[in-house]
Amino acid sequence: MKEVFLLLCMSILAAGCAKSTPAITDNGLPGQIKVVVFHDANGNDVQDAGEPGLQDKVLLSQDVSCPPTDKSKMQFADTDSNGETLFKDLKPGKYCVAYFGERTMSTKMTLDVYVSSEQEAQSYFGVLEK
Repeated sequence: MKEVFLLLCMSILAAGCAKSTPAITDNGLPGQIKVVVFHDANGNDVQDAGEPGLQDKVLLSQDVSCPPTDKSKMQFADTDSNGETLFKDLKPGKYCVAYFGERTMSTKMTLDVYVSSEQEAQSYFGVLEK
């Protein structure tokens, strides 16, 4: 009986710790991803008031791996003076967004992003130097 209880508790804990994939809505219409690169002056991984966006390079891929390995599936973009770029007309699904600049990062360099129809997903990349 003790073993059954222990096994049940372990199963519940494992289920609670498992990563869940966000639901993706696909009604036949595209979605988009807004990407922001910013100067993370205090290194807290969040764009706080007064931390400006930066012009830099990012990439988008619907490759299975993140970071992506298939160059034919990569889409490169430059961010504007506000540190922003927008990938439009995306088929709903899972994408890899990656920072492609040469600055030191405060955040992860790659992010899995889930796109739903008629929605804008957002990705932020903090850098520690201007």
